[in-house]
Amino acid sequence: MASTSSTSSGSGIDWNSLADALMSIEHKPVDLLTAQQEKITGKKALYAEIKNALDSVKTAAAAVAKPKSISLAKATSSATEYLTASAENSAATGTYKVTVHQLATATRVTSGFATALGISAKADTTQTLNSTASHLGSTFTDGTVTINGKQISIDADVDTMDSVIAKINADVAGVTASYDSATDMFKFSSASAITVGAVGDTSNFLELTGMTASPDSLNGVDHERVSVHRQGRIRTNEALDTQALSGTLSGTGTFSINGVSIDYDTSTDSLNSIISRINTKVSTVVASYDSQTDKLVLASRQNGSLDVARSDTSGTFLQAVGLLGNSGDSRAVSTLGQNSKVTVDGFNNGNPIYSTSNTVANAIPGVSLTLLQADQAKTVNVTVTRDTSDLKSKVNDLVSKYNAAMSLISSRLTEDPIANATSTTAQRVGLLKGDTMLATMKTSLTRIITESLTGLPSAANRLGALGITTSKTDYKTGQISFDQTKFDDAFASNYEQAYDVLFSDTDNDGTVDAGEGGAIPKMLDKLTQLVDTTLGTSTSGASLPKGDIPRRNATLDSEYNTLKKRIADMEARLELRDAAMRARFQAAESQINAYRNQASSLYSYG
Repeated sequence: MASTSSTSSGSGIDWNSLADALMSIEHKPVDLLTAQQEKITGKKALYAEIKNALDSVKTAAAAVAKPKSISLAKATSSATEYLTASAENSAATGTYKVTVHQLATATRVTSGFATALGISAKADTTQTLNSTASHLGSTFTDGTVTINGKQISIDADVDTMDSVIAKINADVAGVTASYDSATDMFKFSSASAITVGAVGDTSNFLELTGMTASPDSLNGVDHERVSVHRQGRIRTNEALDTQALSGTLSGTGTFSINGVSIDYDTSTDSLNSIISRINTKVSTVVASYDSQTDKLVLASRQNGSLDVARSDTSGTFLQAVGLLGNSGDSRAVSTLGQNSKVTVDGFNNGNPIYSTSNTVANAIPGVSLTLLQADQAKTVNVTVTRDTSDLKSKVNDLVSKYNAAMSLISSRLTEDPIANATSTTAQRVGLLKGDTMLATMKTSLTRIITESLTGLPSAANRLGALGITTSKTDYKTGQISFDQTKFDDAFASNYEQAYDVLFSDTDNDGTVDAGEGGAIPKMLDKLTQLVDTTLGTSTSGASLPKGDIPRRNATLDSEYNTLKKRIADMEARLELRDAAMRARFQAAESQINAYRNQASSLYSYG
């Protein structure tokens, strides 16, 4: 509908400006409909802003509506080195006197042998240090070692344990080196103190034989240093069939620990890989290799006096590593764990209370004790008190979010439009003034704060009993105040009654369920009614959101789309009308020009 030129060439009439002016008048109804669309868009934005604020209130209310996860009781111990305590919300307040008689321990099975010293075969002192036949299980480096200030040279591919012993005895005055085949131990003895190793040593011989860490001790009047471990060692990362074990190990097989089967193949499995397989598959034990004693250990993951069941299904692995009780040379030592034992004054008639773990949950109802140290002569006071700090923090957040939402609603209900507003934000001010839905919303939310709750005594049947009341200064905007001291006093004086004001947990399951009449479930129900975006079927059969605000915005969307269609139809008609008008004006211009030309011709003939 825009003009194509400003003035005609013949008549002097500006037909396009005339057409633009006439069409501008014709376009007024479209402009009015567009203005209505802009108002609808503005209202939707304002409603969405209010919904977001109410969503925040609902999130805060939902955090309060989980009393089972909120700590409302606190247990403290007078001696935290002996035990610590925690309390469930149901725990009765008071002080309980507890004595820890013994801690729970885990069952431990250590490999043992009737004749062998450990898993590994004894060292063969006649074989070169780095040969497999020496059974030393380590890689020695060439170089020197120092004993009492005297350096001894080591060639790991030439020297044997016997030859090193001979060098020490020959070169280190006053020191006698020896190997005890009965204990598989290396030993130095001297009439005076023995120093082992020096900063400049280049061979690891003393370290690998366990002499560097050995203490200098007295045996009678003589000084001795004895290796801290046996000399026969297994290479735990190499295939078992390449290692010298003290027992006879079958090539393949299966063993069972606590009913879980473990397969092995000595041509590919190392001791470490089998230990890892046990720890991965058997959830009830932890397997480990004690390199100092050269033994395998199975430790129960749980405390208590239960044994670890073990058997060779096929093959001889457990027998060979000494983990069977009485099979061949295997003589495992099984040390059963013990149960923890406590007494609590006034409970169980003064008799001991036992638990398979060091966490005792059945001694005092609602109180869990974590035992750390036993002392039959020590009495520990466990004090249970009400602790509303967690709940109070969540209620405070709810009050803050509630006040922010109510302030926004009140502002939208009462603000006047801004005259001659130019920005989009300013143009939306006042669009919801006096909105009936918002007014009803404000009233219904305020009613939850002030109304009495059924089934509770009149002295404590509303939120005001917990210090949550409408504000005396900002009541017009729907603000509420939170007296935290009154809140604490209410829970301290009558915990169950205060609890019911918030939750009314009639089935006592620690969860707010549908139909329970406390203030928090009522607030959640109302907020859901206001903001629920779940689709439902209206009375007309249309699919609309269930929540008041989403449903209102869906209705506004429908109105917007209806206006959009009307505007499109009107624009199409106006386009046709504009084209027809301009065509008539063009014809008029042509006619005027024809008359003008005819008159000019007549004048020239006269």
